[in-house]
Amino acid sequence: MRTRNALLALTATAAVVLIVVLVSGGGGEEQTPAEQGAAVREASAREASARERERIAEHNARVLEEYRDRQEAAEPTEEEVEARQAATEAYEQIESVAGAGFVDPSGDLRAGLQAAEGDGRLEALCDRLGEAAREQTVAYVRRSAGLADVEWTCEKAMALLIRRSNQASGSGRLRNVTVIGVNAVGDRATATVRVGRDARVSSIPLIRENGEWRLGSAPGQGGSG
Repeated sequence: MRTRNALLALTATAAVVLIVVLVSGGGGEEQTPAEQGAAVREASAREASARERERIAEHNARVLEEYRDRQEAAEPTEEEVEARQAATEAYEQIESVAGAGFVDPSGDLRAGLQAAEGDGRLEALCDRLGEAAREQTVAYVRRSAGLADVEWTCEKAMALLIRRSNQASGSGRLRNVTVIGVNAVGDRATATVRVGRDARVSSIPLIRENGEWRLGSAPGQGGSG
């Protein structure tokens, strides 16, 4: 190792001397010792600068390669894993309700809404909605349902939205939902989902409240609905 280092040092010194000769014109006027010293220092600085540029270029290439490797691997963050799990569980709960009799479009609407009021699956599903999403869902259904005498709750609103989805898609839409990816930034995320028998790709927002990921909108009222 010492011999190799000595050879490298000797080579570098020879390169500096050669540069000095070239800079001085290789046979012109004789330089004073001060001028020769300045030329040596200038040549050494140039060599050091070239080595530094090479080192920086190698470093940048390595960083770029590592970045591309991470992008290709697409490793999800901890937040994205948690948000995806929450979205998957929410859609499993939606699917469990989608086949219930009280959301059958052929059944009596008012009777169905009355049955929905005490259904534990709907209560659990409403717990999967963010606070603002619950309020917006109830307000949306109250405006659009045309049933002014109904005292709307989140459970009744969700039942009506699922009933409407069943009516539009023959109950297949909410029984075939797969969460295929989530992008999370801070306390907000977007879940990409494959919906229905036709495998339509859509998205739904999520929000983290009190450490728990929740749906940012209800099916049939924004997002993938």
